[in-house]
Amino acid sequence: MMIPPHSSSELGLILRRELLPGEHLLWSASSALRKLRAVFLIWLIGIPWTAFSLFWDGVALLPWMASS
Repeated sequence: MMIPPHSSSELGLILRRELLPGEHLLWSASSALRKLRAVFLIWLIGIPWTAFSLFWDGVALLPWMASS
């Protein structure tokens, strides 16, 4: 797990300096959720795709294997 470069209090100070008067932060999140979502999508797509491609290759090679 990566440690963020700024602590939450430092980040709050940085944001307050950047925001104009009357502006406020609506939402913020870390990239950990994004990384978790990417890993989930890789597994969600990768496992069925791998199973299908192995099946497809097996069906394609079946005539050559059966003729031996």
